[in-house]
Amino acid sequence: MDEERATALIMGARPVTYKYNDGTSGRTHWGLIAQDIETLLTEIGIDAEDFAGFVKSPKEQADERTGELSPVLDEDGNPVYEYGLRYEEFVAPLIKMVQAQQRKIDSLEERMRKLEDTMGGLTGEH
Repeated sequence: MDEERATALIMGARPVTYKYNDGTSGRTHWGLIAQDIETLLTEIGIDAEDFAGFVKSPKEQADERTGELSPVLDEDGNPVYEYGLRYEEFVAPLIKMVQAQQRKIDSLEERMRKLEDTMGGLTGEH
C-alpha cells in the first residue's frame, strides 16, 4: 500500500454527522459522504472502481407485473446510482498512516534526545 496515497485518503476524508432522510429513529450518524470519497479518490489518483471501500451501484426498480428489474433514470434519462461505503476497507489505510506517524514520532524523539544531549554538554548540564 502506498503510504502517500493512504495518507491523502485519510487526511482528505471529511467526517460529518447526518440523519437518514427516510430513517425512523432520528438518531445522528457519524461517517463520510460517499460522493465526497468518490471525488477525493479521483483527486489522489485512485480509480473509484479499484477501491473496494467505495460502492456505486445503478439503482433498479422491479416491474410490478413481471418483477423484471430495470434501471431507474432521472428526468434527463441518466441512470440514478446508490452510493455507499465499506468502512472496514478504510482500516488498512488508517493503520498505514498511524505506522508512518509513529516512525516520524520515533525519529523526532531521537533527534530531540540527541539535541538535548548536545545542549546539556554545551551548558555543562547532564
